[in-house]
Amino acid sequence: MNDYAYDVFISYKRHPEWTVWTRERLCGLLDTYLSQELGRQPRIFIDERIEPGADWPERLANALARARILLAVFSRDYFGSAWCLHELDLMHERLRQFKGSNLIIPVIGHDGELIPDEIARIQAFDLSAYRNTDLQRNTPRYERFADSIQSLAPHLVAAIESAPPCDALWFTRCQSRFNQVYTGHCKGVKIDVETLTLKPMPYPITPPRIPL
Repeated sequence: MNDYAYDVFISYKRHPEWTVWTRERLCGLLDTYLSQELGRQPRIFIDERIEPGADWPERLANALARARILLAVFSRDYFGSAWCLHELDLMHERLRQFKGSNLIIPVIGHDGELIPDEIARIQAFDLSAYRNTDLQRNTPRYERFADSIQSLAPHLVAAIESAPPCDALWFTRCQSRFNQVYTGHCKGVKIDVETLTLKPMPYPITPPRIPL
């Protein structure tokens, strides 16, 4: 627990369609261009790497605690996910400990209006034009998407290489929080984030149910 296991932790709201875009499109291009910039295979954590049968809150805690940076793919439903918000909050807690570090890389997937003020100060990278569930390879749009990831890669590498020394206490902190979130989820209790001031939702994420 005394060293990093991952270069990048990708935080995003799981969804049948957007999960494919994140895992196959975004993560695939990041792997390609970060390899060129780092001169080695990047170690990227995304939730598909949690093995079946694993204690996933503990596995998630271990991955976040031992990741150099967090790449957050913001969308409106991201801010309605307790897991996403606590991933962001825990890394923000680390960022407050190491002011001036580039530990959080915000990516705009859709709607940047709900980004907490503390995170809005960080220059975000807008990929909303390419966040399409049917984004196809060998098209001009995909080429522009690849160019955008290529231009993002050097910034990620600079953040990776300047990350502070790994601290074993981060795992204890992440594990404690994720256990609280998991227990709260099972009991229907909301666990508040601790370092972020979140903006209220201007309207419900899911449409109201229409009586038949």
